[in-house]
Amino acid sequence: MANEELLEGIRARRQLWGKRDSTVRASLQLIKMQDNIQLHNRQAITIATSEPRAQFNLATHMLSWTPEVIRLPVTSQDLAQRREMGLAERAAVGMWKQNTDWQRMRGNPSWRVQSARHLLLGFAATEWDIRLTPDGQPQFIAIPWNPMSVYPDFGGPDKELIACDYTYTITRDALRRAVAYNEGWQMPRAMERSERAPIRIIKHYETDGVNVSMAVVANEAGDNEDIIMPLTYQPHMTEIPVVIMPIFDIDDMTSDTPNIDGFLMRNETNYKRLNLFMSEQMDVAHLNAYRSVQITSSTGRTTVDKEQLRGEVIPTTPDVMFNPIQ
Repeated sequence: MANEELLEGIRARRQLWGKRDSTVRASLQLIKMQDNIQLHNRQAITIATSEPRAQFNLATHMLSWTPEVIRLPVTSQDLAQRREMGLAERAAVGMWKQNTDWQRMRGNPSWRVQSARHLLLGFAATEWDIRLTPDGQPQFIAIPWNPMSVYPDFGGPDKELIACDYTYTITRDALRRAVAYNEGWQMPRAMERSERAPIRIIKHYETDGVNVSMAVVANEAGDNEDIIMPLTYQPHMTEIPVVIMPIFDIDDMTSDTPNIDGFLMRNETNYKRLNLFMSEQMDVAHLNAYRSVQITSSTGRTTVDKEQLRGEVIPTTPDVMFNPIQ
């Protein structure tokens, strides 16, 4: 595949999933209790309900609190085989616990917590890998990907995954370490032009149904992409090592521009109306507690401080009159 064709495919997939990104942002806005309410009184205090955040946190806990349970199908009553199956089950549970420790050593929640949050947002993706530890032991790694940074292509004959891009931001020092660690990577030209700007990395996988290839693209904001690892066959892979779990919106399942249905999206309008109602009630209470006042005096001037109008007795001269404005 030519370099330009590779880059065009990356751009097309990013554009295809634009509605998905907008839906995730809308969910995060509710969870973070942010609502851009416009009231007639620009100085009014706006309120956002905490119900979406509480529901999201509770649902995350309910999905992620149970420990891993792995059961392999028993195909024989042979005692030796059943013993081997039991050892395999315990080994698989140990691999998951090892992955949880690997995540926590990096300051991240466990895979279950991260994946539960992503599923509630409407889109979850995990990259799977087996790496060797310094002492040569295999280590199972499951890395949840940011839902707004994954751009798959389910364009196979049976709608299977045939390409996937993952975008993330990396510092200059981290990229230098990545280039030293990953065989085939090379420093991008953007590194030569900027010392401080973060570098965006795009990891690309694709398959023809038999072979899997990988490429890595880097670019700096405002600059063209640099391919720091050309499309390279991965002999140890038989399929793209990514599991993607989108929760499609039932109204868009046949659409050419797929969208997702997040946990909070069905009540998005209700939450926003509730926020507006509470904010308007707060504004009414504020206006009634601190009404506007017209002050009339023979000189046209007043020495009354604005803070004095908040429920206090204000001594004045006979020529000064206060008229509350309804």
